[in-house]
Amino acid sequence: TVSNLIKTLSTPTNPSNPASVALLTAGINNAMAGLNNSLNSVLTAEASQGARLNQLTALTTNANNLGLQYKQTLSNLQDLDYNAAVSNLTQEQTILTAAQKSFVQVENLSMFNYLP
Repeated sequence: TVSNLIKTLSTPTNPSNPASVALLTAGINNAMAGLNNSLNSVLTAEASQGARLNQLTALTTNANNLGLQYKQTLSNLQDLDYNAAVSNLTQEQTILTAAQKSFVQVENLSMFNYLP
């Protein structure tokens, strides 16, 4: 397109000859159309690459977030606070024992025990 534009502009033109002016105008119009088409192709390719780059960035971000979640979950599973675990176990056992004793006492209650 640029080569054709250079040829068109390099060709001598007689301003008094309408055919010569028409050829010059047609050559410039063709060159402008070709440049517009080329620009559209470049813009389309640029938009496509931008969309792919955005998708890649989003996938990378998601992968990093997922990796962080996995590390946190693994840390929660592997890093046990033994003091807190023993304290929670003791508390749960005390609650269980109290519940069992309460059940035994409530189980033996009956309205007949209060009748003379």
